[in-house]
Order: sequence, then C-alpha cells, then structure tokens
Amino acid sequence: MYKRVLAVCIVIVFLALISVGCSKEDKEDNVFTVNACKTRYVPKSILDKVRKEYPEMEIRVEMYGGANFTLEAAERLDHYDIPDLFVTTRNDLEIDTYQDNLLDLSSYEVLNRYITQAIDSMNMNGSVYFIPNFTSLTGLVYDKNVFREHGWKAPHSYEELVSLCEQVEKTGIQGVGGAWDNPSAYSNVLACTMAADFYSTPEGTTWFYDFVQGKAKGEGVIEPYIANYIRWYEDGIFDYEIQENRAVQREKFDNGEIAMMYGLIGNFKSDDEHDYGLIPFFKTGTDEAYYPTATAGYFALNKKLGEKGNEKKLEVGLRILDLLSTEEGQKDMMRGDACYSFLRGFKGDLNEITESYQDVVGQNHFAPMNVDMNTLAATATELIKMLEGELTQEEYIRSCDDIKRNEITEAYTGEYLFTAKENFTEKQTVQYFAAALQDYAGTQIGMVTPSVNEQGEFSNPMTGIASKFYKGDIYSWPLTRNTLTAIDGTSGWAKMSTGTISGETLYELLEDGICWKQAEDRMDNEYYYDKGGMTSPFYYETAGLDVEFTSDHKIKSIQLNDGTPVKKSGSYTIATLHENVPDNYLEDLQIEEEETILEIAAKYGKTGMKGDKNNLPMERDLEKEKKN
Repeated sequence: MYKRVLAVCIVIVFLALISVGCSKEDKEDNVFTVNACKTRYVPKSILDKVRKEYPEMEIRVEMYGGANFTLEAAERLDHYDIPDLFVTTRNDLEIDTYQDNLLDLSSYEVLNRYITQAIDSMNMNGSVYFIPNFTSLTGLVYDKNVFREHGWKAPHSYEELVSLCEQVEKTGIQGVGGAWDNPSAYSNVLACTMAADFYSTPEGTTWFYDFVQGKAKGEGVIEPYIANYIRWYEDGIFDYEIQENRAVQREKFDNGEIAMMYGLIGNFKSDDEHDYGLIPFFKTGTDEAYYPTATAGYFALNKKLGEKGNEKKLEVGLRILDLLSTEEGQKDMMRGDACYSFLRGFKGDLNEITESYQDVVGQNHFAPMNVDMNTLAATATELIKMLEGELTQEEYIRSCDDIKRNEITEAYTGEYLFTAKENFTEKQTVQYFAAALQDYAGTQIGMVTPSVNEQGEFSNPMTGIASKFYKGDIYSWPLTRNTLTAIDGTSGWAKMSTGTISGETLYELLEDGICWKQAEDRMDNEYYYDKGGMTSPFYYETAGLDVEFTSDHKIKSIQLNDGTPVKKSGSYTIATLHENVPDNYLEDLQIEEEETILEIAAKYGKTGMKGDKNNLPMERDLEKEKKN
C-alpha cells in the first residue's frame, strides 16, 4: 500500500512539474517582443491594431533610454539578445552578424512594395534582412524666394552648379553653408558625393558591404571617387577654409547671406517667409542627379521566428511589417513634413520641395549615404588634411584601409576597463554606476535610477542609467549606451551632483521612488501615456548602503556599509546624476564640472570594485590593462 501511494505521489508530482513547465513555455510563446527608443519605434497605432487582431499574443515593448541606440542595437546583435521584431538605425554591420540573428526576408511578399533601388541597396549576397523606415533627403537646401530675388536658377547639372556658385560669390554672398567647423561634416559630404558617383550603382553597394566586412579595400577602387570629392572643393562648390559652426552658418542662410545650405531637408520648414527647395547631388561633372538618403532606421525579424513552433509569432511579425509597409504606416513613423518613403507610388509631401527636380524623384534616383563609422568617419580630420594638401589621396585611402584592418568591432573600442564574468542584470548595471559616483565623490552614498521604469516610461528630465553590461570585456566607448547627455543645455555627457540629504527624505526616495511629470511631446508613441500626468515610480539603486525591504517595499532595515544605522533624523552625503535626485532635495548642492558620468564610470572600471558590497560579477585582466 505504501509503495502504491508513493508511486501515485511521484506521478502527481511529475505531472505537476510538466504542467508548470508547459505553462511557462506557453506563456513565452504568447509574448512577442519589440525594441524601441524615444525616436525609433513601431507606431502605437500599428501595435494596437495587431493586439486586436491577435488578442492571445502579448506585444511587449523593450524600451531603451540611453543616448546611443545605434551602439545598443549593435551590442544586442553581437550577443544574440534581440527581440522578435528588431528596430535598428544601421544595416551596414558585418553580414555574419545579420545571418546569425535575422530572418531572410527575400522570399516574402512585403519586399515587393518597395522600390527596387531601396531593396538592392540592402541586398547582402542574395539575402535581404530589413525593410526600411522613412528617409530624409540630403542635398543643397535653397530658399526659392531668395533665388527669385536675385534672378538665380536652380542648377540641373554639375557645371550649372559650379556656374551658380561663381555667380553667387560675385555678389559677395557665400555659396554653400554647413557645419564647416566640424570634421564629420566633411565625411558626410564625402558620403554624398560617393552616393551619387558610386553607391548609386550595384557595384558600389557590393563594394561598400564587402568593405565593412573587411573583404575589400579602398585602394584600387575608390581613387576616382576621392578625386571627384576633391573636385567639389576645387571647383568652388564647398569651401574648407570657412570654419564657422552650423548655428552661425544657418543664421546667415536665414538672413540671405548664404545662397544654399548643405544638409537634411527635414531640418528646414517652409513658412510665409521661406519657401525651401532641395538641389540634389550630381554625378561629378554630369547632369545625372541623385538625392542621398539618410534612412531613419530599419525593421527586421528574429531568425528564430522561422523555426518550427514559432509559426504564430512569425505571423504576427509579418503582419507588423505588412502594416509598416503601407502609406499610412510610413506616415505614422514620419517626423515633420520633409520626409519620404521608399514605398512604390508613395505620395509624400515633397512635391513643392523637389518641384524643380521631379525627374530625379520620378526615376527613383535615391542613393544611400553610406558612412562606415569605423573608417571613413574616423578619418574625418584627415579628409581636411587631404584637402589642404598635407596628405595625398593615396595616403588618405591607405589610412582608411589601415583602420579597417586593425579594428575589432565598433562595440569594442576605447580603453579596456574590466571583464564582466557574466551578463549583468539591468539592476546590477545601475548599481555599478551608483558605486562609481560614490567612489569618485567620496560620499557616504551613491544612488541613481534607471532611465526607463518598468512601465517603459521616461524620466523627465531625461536622466538615469540604461541597458546592461554583457559578458565579456567592457571598454570605455560602449559606456555611451548606458549614459545620457547633460540636461542643462551644455554639450557632453550627464553631470554628477553631490550634496547632503536628510534621512527622512532618503527613506522616502528609497521606499516610494521618484515620479516625474510626463513630458509634453509631439511624438505620439505609447511611452507617453497621459501627457501631462505623472509617471509610475522610478526606484533607486544604491552604493554604500545595506537596505532590506518588506514585501510592500517599505524599509525593514537600513545601514551604511560600515554598519552605522541610517536614521530619519540624520543627514548623509550622496552622489547622484544631476537632477536624478532633484536639486531641491539636497543641501550644499555641488555640480561636478570637470568629469562627466562617462569619465567617472570609466575610471571606476579601471580600479576594480574595492570590496564593494554589491559583489558585481566583474574582474580586471592585468594583461589587457597593460595593452591600454
């Protein structure tokens, strides 16, 4: 009898375990994930429609709140940690990265909705992994009113553009404006001239992807296009001797002191005073013209959706791509009027802007502004040296090839800090930054929140720590995906604030978190909920404290690391990010002006944890440290 009862009990326990396992698996099968950031996302209208069509599927958005979404996407790809529908800003990483992570869409009908040039520009050895987001056109912006006033005509060939610049200069007006104090402006112009001359061809597209993967060199291929680029300066279209910033140049353009402005048309909005048009880039020396495109991003599906058992998720993913690939879906994603779509037959709002160049638009003469961030952009200052004659064309091209040959990947650049022994959780990553702040300031406490709370809401002002560290070596540059820029209007990364906080306020913040007034924002996405209301709480992670909470998140016990109890009647020194603990909560407030959070976090990584109680899964490799 005992054995029979025991056997029955074992069977019941076994069945219960199977039931629990199945329910967990079913739950994950019914969750479809999508990543997003503040400016790159699947529109709420589309997600809501899919939720109604597939009520059994939870559509879960993974919100990113840092300042480097491009690098965040690259890191997630590199660590095979992508959602079911993947939103990214770039499609020019190594092809193996995409093959291992993304579903090949080349056999799916949705691609047929896009113009051939757009799909061809994303073709990787016969595979296509993305559909494009909307795009902005780049060129030479001009004010039609100013042109009419001076009797100038929009050029329709390279030679006419050169003649126009000569005509303009004779009147004492600058020909073309831009951010000429910034070296990256020169690499962007190179991307535009190469878009018209080279990337507009199948050979140019193939070379670019091979070059990004290290399978092709610039030497022996791009010499004619570098020579063409130099010609744009020698012929007087661009002037590298002007060293004014974009703000100054834009003001002059608005005042009629500059005839044309290099840039994205999306940055210019016509009104009663200004009526803007956009001159395309010409194939150097010809009348053939192209609009260089800066695509806002790309959408892809996780490769696992093509596996057996994921048929329903694949159906949901394809439905979202289907809705994105309609005129309504494209317009829902667009920000401003001066945007365009690669959909066939798209009727956008660019007719007036491109009215003098309807032949260019009608022929779908669009070419991608391919800028390999690791090479062409990294040598931006050398472009200026080449223009000034300090470097030959051959030396510049060799420098590009050298950088490509010596680089590892974009995600692993900068100075070696430490090695993560395993993936950090997002909570542990925030703790790391709290410890870095405390260590740098020498305060009793370091405390900081994530930049996005569990409900996917942003703090206001934008402050906090984003994302997580992945297992492996951590370098200084990738910290940009965890941090934010300064909130006080200055350039650079977020600043540290220090001060004294009362024990009573400390208790309140740790128990209740901080709620922010939601920002008024013109972007209608689901992360703003009831605009003007209050967010859900953001909870602080700390360093220098040992806190135990009850089940309802009330403090059960709290003491400093040295064992000293924290009392409500006491006061304590803390370090945080500026306004992450609001300034009015602190006495003796000081804002650190010398070092930003990026530099503070990097320095802390190089010192080890110094016995910090959090015992984060990290260590220093002394051999790698020597290589710094």
